[in-house]
Amino acid sequence: MPGMTPVLGIRYPCSGDTIDSSVFANFTNDIQAALLTGDAAVASAANRPAAQVQGETPTQSVVINTATVMTYTTEVFDNDDMADIAVNNDRLTIVTGGLYLCGAQVTTLTGFATISSMTVNLTVNGTTVYRYKTPGFGFGSAQINRVPLDLNAGDILRAETRWTGTGGPANLSYRELTAEMIASH
Repeated sequence: MPGMTPVLGIRYPCSGDTIDSSVFANFTNDIQAALLTGDAAVASAANRPAAQVQGETPTQSVVINTATVMTYTTEVFDNDDMADIAVNNDRLTIVTGGLYLCGAQVTTLTGFATISSMTVNLTVNGTTVYRYKTPGFGFGSAQINRVPLDLNAGDILRAETRWTGTGGPANLSYRELTAEMIASH
């Protein structure tokens, strides 16, 4: 048997032929150090920059086959000042550069439009970096579930939507945009 655990490096108290109180003291100290390291990792993860904005009411009107930047009315959470609904209700502005998990979601109301497809795009500084298209079922819903994006301080993250079908305009009943840092630069 090795003298310590492979991942945390905790020394086993009974790894040799001689056992005295010092081996148990070392074992206790190693466990305490591992717990402190774990607590620090949890605190660091909990304080990583993250923001989510969403919009429900009022609905947002979108003309058929026209890319439209979604707008938001509610800041769900934001611990890095990325969202400012009162000034720019269509974006998250990255404050701390790093690798982020980003997502967007859109859903339409049934009504004046019959939707044959619904698209949601993530854009960074006006350039589409990720797109998801789904077939419609008379109404539209599309979602990008947390894709990794390397973002720099000052980058502007937006979500756009587009729909095809007949009728319209389509009314977006729910919009969401999120960015959560998973690693710093």
